[in-house]
Amino acid sequence: MSASLGIPAPSAPTPRRAPEPGFDAAVVGAGVMGCSVALHLAYGGMRVALLDRGPLCGGATGADAGLLGVQASPPVLLPYARRGQEMWLHMAAWAGGGHVQAVACPGLSLAFTERDAVLLQESAQLQRQAGAPVMLISGGRAMEIEPGLTDKVLLAAHCPAAGFASAHLTGRAFRSALLTAGVEVFEDRPVSAVDQHRAGFTLATPTGAVHARRLVLAGGARLGEMAGWLGFHLPIRVRSRRILVTDRMRPMMRTVLSMATEQLHLAQHGNGTAMIDSFWPEMGERPRDETLREAVRLAAFAIPMLRAARLLRTWPVLEAETVDALPALGPVPGVPGAWIIGGVPAGYASGPCFGMLLAQAMLGLEPELPLFPVDRLPAREIA
Repeated sequence: MSASLGIPAPSAPTPRRAPEPGFDAAVVGAGVMGCSVALHLAYGGMRVALLDRGPLCGGATGADAGLLGVQASPPVLLPYARRGQEMWLHMAAWAGGGHVQAVACPGLSLAFTERDAVLLQESAQLQRQAGAPVMLISGGRAMEIEPGLTDKVLLAAHCPAAGFASAHLTGRAFRSALLTAGVEVFEDRPVSAVDQHRAGFTLATPTGAVHARRLVLAGGARLGEMAGWLGFHLPIRVRSRRILVTDRMRPMMRTVLSMATEQLHLAQHGNGTAMIDSFWPEMGERPRDETLREAVRLAAFAIPMLRAARLLRTWPVLEAETVDALPALGPVPGVPGAWIIGGVPAGYASGPCFGMLLAQAMLGLEPELPLFPVDRLPAREIA
């Protein structure tokens, strides 16, 4: 009847047409892992967008202590830490000349009590079983390797494969390589939501949508929130480390030092400043003064010359950690075309390696080392 009155019959709703994606891949999070993924995807021929709510490597990456090596890595992650250190030391060869002033040096892990010595022995055994060149030595031998060390060391673990980098240079080191490789870098461009559709993903930003066939979530401490954009619950927590920097002093350290308890790591840069990387379970973004004093006291106990140092700056580094402290590295379950990277403490050292491996998988290649699929994690929140 409606047709005889000249009124068109109602038709079925037209299916929503997805916008044509402008990029082969969009990477959200421009820290070391996001930069590495984006760069290696571009090397593989993809057109890539790299987005971050701040400047390139302006978050935890640029604030990191930049310590390299294998002693702070769980045994299962030793191959990744060694590959990551190799990539940092030779960054200019794969990143268009960019570098972070990475330096190779020995590492010493220290025990001052019988309890710490037991922890050190257990850790060294596991590391050796995983192939790390770690050797237990006496406190006297440790002082021969590191003359500035206190004579109170009961036992030490020596590893020749350590080092450190100037993490604040990371953004500058990646920028030229990313742009040369054709990556579109969108700084100060926060992503607030992601819409999945048949052609890929649409990312909502304050200055317009970004369309891509594939999506990589590389948001560091925001990784859990980002996974929620896709309806995926990532069991993750955020922990805080604290970086402390002293004024310039004459050379007093030629190794990277760490405590058997992993509460403290120390290194001295070429300009004379000492870097103290501290972690206590109760340490938040604004730790109590007593917690900071404890970190300084422990550093000065290990290296007595630090007693004369002045503390110039201190800042937090917030990092995401999965329930098993292993990376979230692989596809997002149930969301074709979406990938995730991060969720591992002290991820700076292995960051370039993790990014390269994920890019290899996304390009359809066999990764040099295995990924860490996130469907292994329990589907519940952790405390």
